[in-house]
Amino acid sequence: MDDIKLENVLKMPKHQQPSENIPVVDKNISFNDFFEQYLLTNQPCIIKNVADEWKSTKHWITKNRTAVNFKYLRNKYSSEEVLTYDCNSKFYNSHKTEKTLFGKYLQYWEEYKENNYSDKDPLLYLKDWHLQNSHPYDNFYSVPIYFKSDWLNEYLIATKRDDYRFVYMGPKRTWTPFHADVFKSYSWSVNIIGKKRWIFLPPGEEQHLKDKFGNLPHEIINIPLNCKHYNIIQEAGDAIFVPSGWYHQVVNLEDTISINHNWLNGCNINLMYLDMQKHLEEVKDEIDDCKGDSDFEEQCQIVLKASYGMDFKEFLHFISWIAETRLNAKPMSNLARFDLKMIKKVLESFMLNKAVKNLVLLNEVESLYMNITNC
Repeated sequence: MDDIKLENVLKMPKHQQPSENIPVVDKNISFNDFFEQYLLTNQPCIIKNVADEWKSTKHWITKNRTAVNFKYLRNKYSSEEVLTYDCNSKFYNSHKTEKTLFGKYLQYWEEYKENNYSDKDPLLYLKDWHLQNSHPYDNFYSVPIYFKSDWLNEYLIATKRDDYRFVYMGPKRTWTPFHADVFKSYSWSVNIIGKKRWIFLPPGEEQHLKDKFGNLPHEIINIPLNCKHYNIIQEAGDAIFVPSGWYHQVVNLEDTISINHNWLNGCNINLMYLDMQKHLEEVKDEIDDCKGDSDFEEQCQIVLKASYGMDFKEFLHFISWIAETRLNAKPMSNLARFDLKMIKKVLESFMLNKAVKNLVLLNEVESLYMNITNC
């Protein structure tokens, strides 16, 4: 695939127009206020100094908080297998990847620093490391209260189906291509050390960046004057909230370690459903030549599962599991009632979906709907 022009990523995009700053929120904001002001409105923000007491802040970086503590990390996690992304080498809509041992990655990172971040060396970014999953009792961070209503990880962890909790580590100039997050999920990211530059586009603004074939760019080089966007600098200790459907590109301006989650809850579950339905329609168009087959709907679901990461049956199992936990909660909190209300809204759309009827899921959907209605 094409090599990356790293100088384009590091520079501010051309045609840069002044952009509004996203809100900076005090870390003492209440959960209810955050819920109403940012989750329900799907707006980004930064929350300052949320990681001061984290074990990772105390041990993964030096005491003066100016450098990565390679010695501690090597002693603690050296034998862990990790996935690295070569930021100089494009592979479809991402970067080329390679599995390696964490100890070898740290060795690369230290040597890269010693070589003064030479352009001749690979530019490797460690991403998507499920460290908490493999070390469940190593409490190196705690989820900030604003992000506690997390259906996705609640469900996946309880049912032992992996998770969407990640550690990212990389030297300065490593970066993540232009994208929106999986499942139309929210994401949050906290820098343990380092500084990141984020470019955010509100939903729909990415349309201005499509080429004549309808493809979005891998890296943002030019931003049209009519395209609303935000340039944000995230400092060490900052949490950044990424709303559903906001496209973004991220560059590490310094050596950086961050904790990241993707997550869903009642505020954006309908967005996920609508996105999954849109993706299903695209799948049907792609395999339209199979439309006469008796198992066409099942085939579509297989492709949906492979390309989207979840099919209708698993989605129904997911929201049913969340609903049952809320229905069984005694006493039932206001948040649980809100969750059930939003699941019921999705089920109303689900009952009208032809694919649900063809997959013989309608009885299950109606039964769950009635359970919620009668609670």
